[in-house]
Amino acid sequence: QGRELMVHARWCVAVALLFRGGDASNVVDLTASNFNGLVNASDTLWLLKFYAPWCGHCKRLAPVLEDVAAEVSSKDVKIGKVDCTVHSKLCKEWGVKGYPTVYLAHGSTSWLYDGARTKEGLKQIIKRLQEPPISLLGSIPTAAQLLPAAGDVVVLFGRDTSDSALSGSMRGAARKRQHVQRFYSADDDNALAWLSLVVNNNSADVALPFVAKVEVDQAPDVLHGEALKALDEQRLEDWVKARRFPIFSTVEQGNFPALRSDPRMLVLAVVDSKEASQAALTATLQRIAQSVELQEDFLFGMLDGPQWETYLDEVLHTELTELPRLVILTGSADARGFLLGDVNAEADELSMLAFLRKAAAGELHVELQSFWGMPDRWWHFAKRKLPQLSVFDPLPTYSFAAPLVLVAIGLVLTILFWPMPTINKPHHE
Repeated sequence: QGRELMVHARWCVAVALLFRGGDASNVVDLTASNFNGLVNASDTLWLLKFYAPWCGHCKRLAPVLEDVAAEVSSKDVKIGKVDCTVHSKLCKEWGVKGYPTVYLAHGSTSWLYDGARTKEGLKQIIKRLQEPPISLLGSIPTAAQLLPAAGDVVVLFGRDTSDSALSGSMRGAARKRQHVQRFYSADDDNALAWLSLVVNNNSADVALPFVAKVEVDQAPDVLHGEALKALDEQRLEDWVKARRFPIFSTVEQGNFPALRSDPRMLVLAVVDSKEASQAALTATLQRIAQSVELQEDFLFGMLDGPQWETYLDEVLHTELTELPRLVILTGSADARGFLLGDVNAEADELSMLAFLRKAAAGELHVELQSFWGMPDRWWHFAKRKLPQLSVFDPLPTYSFAAPLVLVAIGLVLTILFWPMPTINKPHHE
């Protein structure tokens, strides 16, 4: 009997430790009742996961958050989660449309996180938001300290120390964009010396204060003097936001979601990077990308087809044998679509410009990725099975479906208005 009691006691201790371990999570359960006090009214940086219990991606993110929370949680940093199936109103207030949605918040400022949902990625964004929004450059300009890595962009603020109001607006705009952009500043004449590094040692035409988008192998995009002073914090943030990306990007898994989140259309030279004969399409698009006019409507980039073969096949209905090809991705997350250029496209700059201008004017048919794009997907499928159907491509959109629709309408009308048979009832005398 004593041995049985000992075994029973050990089981009780094990169960107690198990449940105590389950309660030891460093990820805070946030609710509609405690959210304002813990998050909005605090001076703590929060990483927030809005989720649904049934969501597979949310389940995979859960242990990652636990690991991050175990390493970074303190009085300055907290990790929290909100169950949107229970607190739907709170999630709606935060604009949550899919699961999981990850935000960072510090007081009244919040940032939507669209980066890698890995332990390293989350720790990196937390560290970044704990730093000052603008890094002050030293007195000795060096290109290595200022120039970003290839495919990245930094913002340089040339500060006029006598204009504290503009400095405050720039600091506020930088704080709101800090999660996705890097900012540097220098004061007075030293700022012009830094700018001269990226304008071939000629900054004589630039007046303080100034703000410049800086990227490798491109002339900086500079706003300065009175034109800059006329901007308030919101318009300054808009100017910076519009210059988040390089003029021409190499599209990869890491930057693709961010590029697609931009409201502008994304123009891609889809090529096989190992085929030298296809490089001309990329080079031509790079020249076109220099147009400031087109930059208002488009982002530009190159997509290496073999690395995206599944995406090309399932979404863009394009095979590797059809490359190179110019593709335009359109729309927001709710209504994404695409425009397909000619297969095995020639690097004809005039034709490409005409294609882009028609797209910008809304004169081309957009193939939707949603349910409403089903007819286009059927047509692509039919052409793969019977390539001869391609001769009908020049016809107006959905011409192939018109006869089927008419037949369907005819059948419905026939069923509705077909005369019912007369049933003669027996006559009883």
